[in-house]
Amino acid sequence: MIPVTLSLTNFMSYGTDVPPLDFTQLHTACIAGANGHGKSSLIDAITWALWGRTRAPGNDDLVRTGQREMSVDFTFDLAERRYRVLRKYLLPAGRRRSGKPVLEFQVRAEDGSYHVISGGTMTETQQQIRDVLHMDYDTFTNSALLLQGHADQFTAQRPADRKRVLGTILGLDQYDRLEDRARARAREHDTRRAGLDGVIGSLDEDLATRQGLETELAAARAELTQLDERAQRQRTALDDLRGRRELLEGKRVQLEQLRRSLALQVQQADRWQLEIAEGRRRLEEGRALLARRAEVAEGYGQLMAARQTVTEQEQRFRRLSALEKSRGELELAVLKANEELGREHALLGQQMETLAAQSARGEAARRDMAGFKTPQADLKAADKALGARRQVREEMALGLAAWRERVPRLERERDAIHEKAGLIHVGGDTHCPLCETELGPERLDFIQRKWSEEAAQNARQIAAGHDKLARDTQALKTLDVEITATGDELEKRRRSLGQQRAVLEKQVTDAAAAAAASAELKENLAQIEDRLARRDFAVTEQEALVGIAAQRAEIDYTPEIYEAAHHTVSEKAGFEAQFRALEQAAGQREQEQATLQRAEAALAELEVTLTADRLTDAALAEETALLPALRDDLTRAEAEFATLEAARQGVQKQLATTEAELRRLAQVKTRRAAREEELKEALSQAQIYRDLANAFGKRGVQALLIEIALPEIESEANRLLGRMTDNRMHLKIETQRQTKAGEVAETLDIKISDE
Repeated sequence: MIPVTLSLTNFMSYGTDVPPLDFTQLHTACIAGANGHGKSSLIDAITWALWGRTRAPGNDDLVRTGQREMSVDFTFDLAERRYRVLRKYLLPAGRRRSGKPVLEFQVRAEDGSYHVISGGTMTETQQQIRDVLHMDYDTFTNSALLLQGHADQFTAQRPADRKRVLGTILGLDQYDRLEDRARARAREHDTRRAGLDGVIGSLDEDLATRQGLETELAAARAELTQLDERAQRQRTALDDLRGRRELLEGKRVQLEQLRRSLALQVQQADRWQLEIAEGRRRLEEGRALLARRAEVAEGYGQLMAARQTVTEQEQRFRRLSALEKSRGELELAVLKANEELGREHALLGQQMETLAAQSARGEAARRDMAGFKTPQADLKAADKALGARRQVREEMALGLAAWRERVPRLERERDAIHEKAGLIHVGGDTHCPLCETELGPERLDFIQRKWSEEAAQNARQIAAGHDKLARDTQALKTLDVEITATGDELEKRRRSLGQQRAVLEKQVTDAAAAAAASAELKENLAQIEDRLARRDFAVTEQEALVGIAAQRAEIDYTPEIYEAAHHTVSEKAGFEAQFRALEQAAGQREQEQATLQRAEAALAELEVTLTADRLTDAALAEETALLPALRDDLTRAEAEFATLEAARQGVQKQLATTEAELRRLAQVKTRRAAREEELKEALSQAQIYRDLANAFGKRGVQALLIEIALPEIESEANRLLGRMTDNRMHLKIETQRQTKAGEVAETLDIKISDE
């Protein structure tokens, strides 16, 4: 990693802005200067930018006194790529809050612009920086950087930590990742092997049932052959029984048809007998009716005359009823018009009363509005007084904020004075610990007295500041409560006055509108009263009523004449049927006699047919008497065949199931062979990856690389140690040691010997 540029803002002892430090043209640089000039701060800026860590205990200690934030912009080249790290920190707003850190990681593209490659969080971004550098802060301070007072940090660590740091420097962490990946792959194949073991065991359990299934298959085939033979014999017997049943069923159907025909013939014979009796009755009634011809004709003439009278009277009554209905409708329309005018008159009267009441309320509202000036003036004065108190409150708040900033600043100055005072020791060394300047006793005494006076004055100011803060904070809280209560009360008064004034203004407006509408209502009221007096409503309906009265006088409807004619119609109604029957009897007498003769001949012929069909019925009944027994035999035979067929189907189903299971077991056998091959492959792969994990592990390639690198490190260290001690000191690095149990353990011990 080659530093390129470094920019600082408000970092530790630096001011508001530091020009960028460009290392592009330098290969090896030596930075020299007096104590406190910021040499170490440059290294701290680099480590803080890359890892967020420095010699200081926290970020708050890195911000220059009097500033609120700091930032470091660090650009470096690594593996032919240029990277940029921007890290910022903002001090917390209060003592109980935390500061706000910001971290951004960028990489330069071919066009010279930088692209952000930061993670979703600061932790992810920090890990990306570590992945690019392949080094963390501890490794850096144990190898490339020797911190002041911590030159032995590497040698003072435990052997395991020294070996870890050395491994990181040599880039052996990539073998750790390879070891983890190899072990993960080995676990995957072990898991796969365990799964295959379970699958193969399950397949073996399935295959164990094959022999039993083959035995079941042979037995099922033998049983199916026997059932097929029995079913064939039973099917032949069934066909014979079904043929006999069909023959008898045909005769049974013939018998049923014959009996239905006999029933119809009997019914037909009964109808012929009824028709013959009816014909003889009609001939007899016709002879009796012809004897009363004169009496029936007279009665029928009186009936027709009475019906004519009833019809005329009913027509006149319908005309009269229609006129009565129209008159009722017209009278109702006239009444509704009269009532409508009456309701309109009453409504206008109510509106007049409402307008009068509104006018009265308007006058009262005008008088009440005159008294609003005094409350409004009082409200304005109260608002002005409240504004003055708020101004006082803002001034107090500003003063309190100034003291809140001043007291922490005084406390930091106090701590700085105590820190400087602690560096001065009376007697002994007479050099200034800050600038290394020679100091005499008088100068030391002067500095101590000066810092003591400053500390005492600072303590008095801090005490006065805390007292001022306590008093002003309580006074500000009290004033806030009073201002809030007064503001709420004034707001309530303002809303109340506004609501009252709005109500009064509406009443005045309503009174003016009522006065304007009152004159128009009076005119409308007078017009309605005039129309009621002159009956100026429903004029068309009233004229129609006069015409209906004239039409009613012209209709000649007499209820007595209608009742008498209606009585005659009821009394003579029977003569109409007798007159029709008389006319029919005179014209159909010869036809009735011919019909009677035909019915008597048809009845004689039907009785001959009935006799022959009854003989056939007796013969068929004797033959079909055997049908119930034949049906029972057929039912038993069908039940036996169904039982055989069910057993046969059950055996066939069992046979198909067994054959399918055997086919499945054949597939299972094939799958087992495939799984066996997969198991061998999984075992082989798992062993390969376990061997790789051991090779990539601490005792494998890593130990070999360390063993290769350590002689060179040991040689270079002894060369430098010999130059520094004139070959009086020598070191030896050991990577293994014998435990108390007599075993060899991995270690990294540094043994130093001198003369």
